[in-house]
This record gives sequence, structure tokens and C-alpha cells, in this order.
Amino acid sequence: MNEPNLNRRFFLPRLSREYYQGDAVVHWTLPISHRRRGWLDERFHAAFRELMLHTAAREGLFCPTYCLMPDHFHLVWMGLRMDSDLLNGMVFLRTHLKPKLAPQKLQHQAHDHVLKEEERRRNAFVRVCN
Repeated sequence: MNEPNLNRRFFLPRLSREYYQGDAVVHWTLPISHRRRGWLDERFHAAFRELMLHTAAREGLFCPTYCLMPDHFHLVWMGLRMDSDLLNGMVFLRTHLKPKLAPQKLQHQAHDHVLKEEERRRNAFVRVCN
């Protein structure tokens, strides 16, 4: 199926790179292009878990929770080291998820929310996860 000509000049705003490094905590939302369904099955979930583990080890991050939905998924990532880089982790994850999702594709850019200090407290963090 041919993809419509998407205007790539539109990008969601990003904070400066340092907000995604070190002990950053980021809630990512990754929609499937055109909110298509049919890609989520046990085989994908197994591949996803393996790739998440590889990404976490490579970039020094922890994923305390994720949620796979029929047309998108959510991840919460926490940097564990001073050299953790969650943006690099996202590039790696998206690159290696691409063949697992085929013929579906991820939307050209994930939505992110870098948690502020007050959102990282115990009860506030639980609210973000729910």
C-alpha cells in the first residue's frame, strides 16, 4: 500500500538533548502510522521484550513499565548512568523494531514527556504510569 506524501517539515518539539541524558525519566508514546492495527501478537511481544533488554543494556536505561496497545505503545524509561542517552536508545529501538513491525510502520516521530522533578516522586510517578 502506498503511503501518502507526508509533510516531514512538521516535528514535535523536543527539549535540549541534556534533558534526555543521565538520570532522565521520559514517558514515550509511539503510535503506529495511521493508527493501523494487526501487528500486536505474541511473536511481536517476545521480539519487543528482547529488543527492549538489548536497548536497556546498551544505553544504560531501565524501563519500569510499558504498555502495548492495538495502535500504539507507551514506554517509561529511566537513565541509570551519567552517560545514559534516552534519545540514542529511542533511535536504536525504532531502527530495530522496523522489521518486526513490517508491513506496519511507526509514526515518523514519537511523542515524549520528560518527567519534571515533582512528577518523579513516588505517588506522582504512579499517576503517570496509570
